Amino acid sequence: MPGKLYGIGCGPGDPEQITLQAWKILQRVPVVAVPQGRKNTPGVAAQIIQHHVPGTTRILPLEFAFSHDPATTTRLWERAVQNLLVPLQQGLDVAFVCEGDSSFYSTFTYIAQGLSAHPEIEIQVIPGVCSPCAAAAAVGVPLVQQTERLLVIPAFRGWQEVASALTHAQVIVLLKMAGQYPEIWQGLNTNNLLTSSYVVEWVGWPQQRIYRGLASYPNLQLSYFSLMVIRPQG
Repeated sequence: MPGKLYGIGCGPGDPEQITLQAWKILQRVPVVAVPQGRKNTPGVAAQIIQHHVPGTTRILPLEFAFSHDPATTTRLWERAVQNLLVPLQQGLDVAFVCEGDSSFYSTFTYIAQGLSAHPEIEIQVIPGVCSPCAAAAAVGVPLVQQTERLLVIPAFRGWQEVASALTHAQVIVLLKMAGQYPEIWQGLNTNNLLTSSYVVEWVGWPQQRIYRGLASYPNLQLSYFSLMVIRPQG
């Protein structure tokens, strides 16, 4: 009988935000698969769960693309699936860990799709805390309330997209926006949204930074792990 694959969301950074369900699975599975960081360094998820995994557990590092080249990305996804199939077909349960939530813009979703050709492999998804929820908690404000609509933009492609989103939702979350921060800041300034927006960088990590009152921060140099929440209604 083949092993079972668990897709575990381990939260955005704080190891204590991992769920009890995820912790129990990490304690018992013989293999934990982790996305590698750049230059074969431990990835974000591996760093989050490192103290939750027994020393006897086999760690299976998997390489994923850091570029936008579709051919490279697909090739590495397929290789990761094949590497996971080895212990699974040996009857070993495997936990694949990813930062944040396993269904929220997660690498695990592509792994699950790649394993669809192997219906004999049972897959269970274990949810985790996603970064927008953790960021709102860190700031100490609600993410959404009552009938407010939330819209997530996973990659900034110009202020016009944000302006359009603001006609459909009361709260906007911008992910992967660090490189375009100056353009976003100008758009916020033009539309009087600086005081009702905030940025959280490295949420849940010791180096976490919170920026509120963005009028004072026109030239932030942000890391990749930054997000912005825009609340037009304050």
